[in-house]
Amino acid sequence: MDGNTADYSKDFEKGTLKGVKATYPGAELTSDFKDRMLKTNPKLSDFTYGPESYDATVLTALAAIQAKTDDPSSFAPDIIKVSKDGTECSSFKECADLLKKGEDIDYQGVSGPCDLGDTGSPTKATIGIFQYGADNKYTNLKYVTGVI
Repeated sequence: MDGNTADYSKDFEKGTLKGVKATYPGAELTSDFKDRMLKTNPKLSDFTYGPESYDATVLTALAAIQAKTDDPSSFAPDIIKVSKDGTECSSFKECADLLKKGEDIDYQGVSGPCDLGDTGSPTKATIGIFQYGADNKYTNLKYVTGVI
């Protein structure tokens, strides 16, 4: 299963998914980030792809700061630039402050590294690997970061 991790304890007979492994993108989320997402939507029960959406927004804003414009056609190439090969930073404020000082940055996102190649495709990422038990609920085995 990829990206479809869910609590299936009420949907399937016990043991149906026992041993099945599943993945979803992103690093282990901090309780702070989950709390921030819940503040926006208290009914949220699944955080999958939330960190990736957040990181995409931060990368876009950082690229606009670097390019000193809010014109997407002008700052689009800078999205790749702020994602790799500079001083590592992991919050919008920290990264924006470095950019304002003229530093090259490498944004490390909530979802893990956000390195983008020349075409804008990810070149490094993190995934979580999970396994279902007899109760049809999943538990984390590990998180893996690697080069794509």
